[in-house]
Amino acid sequence: MLKCGLIFTFAIIATCHLASGSVQETEEPASLNFSREQMEQLSGICSTALGQLQHLTPNQSDGKVPAPEKKIPLDFERIGTRFFYISKFARKNWFAAGETCRQIGGQLATIQSDEELTAISSHLKHESYWIDMNDLVADGKYVSWSTGKAVSYFKWHPNQSEEKLNNEHCVDLLQGEMHNESCFKKNLFICEAIEN
Repeated sequence: MLKCGLIFTFAIIATCHLASGSVQETEEPASLNFSREQMEQLSGICSTALGQLQHLTPNQSDGKVPAPEKKIPLDFERIGTRFFYISKFARKNWFAAGETCRQIGGQLATIQSDEELTAISSHLKHESYWIDMNDLVADGKYVSWSTGKAVSYFKWHPNQSEEKLNNEHCVDLLQGEMHNESCFKKNLFICEAIEN
């Protein structure tokens, strides 16, 4: 795919040089008759192609091709140092909420610190929101469903230390605290942009 992109980019640049008359040919030059409008369009295409070529050119200092800029999905907003989508009306069970996050270019959010929880909580209504924590595999061992890694930050509601019902394996946020709930309860949800 990258080779095709490079070939296409070089082809456009060659056409740009021919159109501008900057390529010297040994035989009779090709006759390119472009209207003013076509030249303006070609100029835009040439600028874009040159920009793409510069993006794909190895960095002179380390010889590596730079990673493309991360694109944040539509409707995600910066809260603290990361980007989140907070559902406003759609209430879904935990599994459907996770699928919706994937469809819009993210995953259910995993809260990483007190500061992040405080920042996110200021954007929430007085309702429950699904986040990406569960103990579906092993009771009491909370992991992120998206990454499979153990969750390191918790802020449980005080009553969560009591014995819970057998079907309460998914975690939601309510008023800045985490609660165990049935994964089939319909809640609002919080997605985070996937980090590279």
